[in-house]
Amino acid sequence: SHGDRITILGTKDIPFIFKEVERITKYEAIIIANPDGTLNCNEPTATELEKLLTKRNFKVDTLRSDVQIKQVELKINEKVKTLRSHDYLLLLYLGHGSKDGELCFANNARLPATNLYSLLGSISAKKMILLDCCYGGNFLRQEIPLNSAVAVSTSKLDIAYANVFTQGLIKRLQQPKGGYFENVIKDACLYAEVHLHIRG
Repeated sequence: SHGDRITILGTKDIPFIFKEVERITKYEAIIIANPDGTLNCNEPTATELEKLLTKRNFKVDTLRSDVQIKQVELKINEKVKTLRSHDYLLLLYLGHGSKDGELCFANNARLPATNLYSLLGSISAKKMILLDCCYGGNFLRQEIPLNSAVAVSTSKLDIAYANVFTQGLIKRLQQPKGGYFENVIKDACLYAEVHLHIRG
């Protein structure tokens, strides 16, 4: 089974992505931007996201430009040790995606979605995984970790343009605070009409 439900967001009348969000005590984020060094336009986007998330009390770690897969593994393993079931992890990837369901990193290295999900599966926190890349639908074909949601900005055949999803997230984060962070994610998903896959 790939998860409890697959939802294509098309209405604001949808439930919270995760249950009991009011009980979350710690918010952390990992931003992976321009990991293979060929999308310099993602650098200022990552900086803006880092600033806006910090204002919402996220502890943000950003990996940018020529990122090694080992760096991602080490960062995720840090979260395994520090995050618990009542915490929340946002992982945002801004880079290239392949038709084979792989994320692209420095030195032509590829990280299959199955490997990424296996790493994240060791984290007990609620996990929101946002993949703003081409061929995003291919990242919904694998089983995602428990207590996770994966949102992708494109179908398995489409190319991502100008970080539409990420720009929607930035626009929403720039609005006054209020309510749960869940509403920020839902509104950003609606803005870009992304595909959201949830496994509770």
